[in-house]
Amino acid sequence: LLILFIASFNYVNLFTANATTRLTEISIRKTFGASRPQLAKQFIFESLLVFFVSFCVSLLLVSLALPLFNEFSGKALSFSILANPNIILSLLIMIVVVGILAGWYPAFILSSYSPTGVLKSSFKSGSGFQIKKLLIGTQFTIVIALIACATIMFRQINYLETTDLGFEKEAVITAVFDYGDETKYNTLKQALLGQSYVSSVSVASRIPSGSLSNQSYVLPEGQEEFTLIPYVHINFDYFETLGIKPIQGRLFSEEFKTDISESVILNNAAVKMLGIKGNPIGQNIKIQWPV
Repeated sequence: LLILFIASFNYVNLFTANATTRLTEISIRKTFGASRPQLAKQFIFESLLVFFVSFCVSLLLVSLALPLFNEFSGKALSFSILANPNIILSLLIMIVVVGILAGWYPAFILSSYSPTGVLKSSFKSGSGFQIKKLLIGTQFTIVIALIACATIMFRQINYLETTDLGFEKEAVITAVFDYGDETKYNTLKQALLGQSYVSSVSVASRIPSGSLSNQSYVLPEGQEEFTLIPYVHINFDYFETLGIKPIQGRLFSEEFKTDISESVILNNAAVKMLGIKGNPIGQNIKIQWPV
């Protein structure tokens, strides 16, 4: 949308900059009885025609460049979306609305000139110049905002690609599984581990990149108020599967049967959120399951 606005501002600026070549035509037409609404309708129609032709040319260019873009980006984009009547109707409405908005100001300015003033070359364009400066300033503001957003997005993507997230994200496959029947899960797990290309299998209520919808009230040792924090149910093999190493203490182990019901593992964010003082290892916390 921002690029569309920039293109519209460019059109208005170019149209008004080229206005002097149309003033004689406007004056002659007014002299022969053309009214201001008639002239305004003409300029708006010209604007709509320019936008429609530009849209058709852009479709042609996109159709030519789309195969190269798909090959470069690894996407599979196509024009099949244009088969939807709602999409076509939306595009036509957008062309009409943008064309009218972009053509309204030039039509308003050019149709307001007096034939006498134009033919005597004594017309003034101070207000038009102020509007033009406003449009150029707005255009530069949008461009600067686009550059800033693109820079931030690039840095965020680069951060995600290069930063150590604390777990192994390569060669890891996730799937939705109903854990209501543990026997079925164990059968599936053993079948997967029997494949030479599978090294570890585990289950969890959420993956690291998923939303944390499960929450519980937690009361750390020495505190008086519960704190609501998100949590994830995991299996013993979870940390091994994702290659997660503990900062302190140990991970869950089947050698300790109490780990199933009496132990929790906190990350740094949870320790800070709970306001735990000192070494959190070995401290008692009270948890209200579930919420």
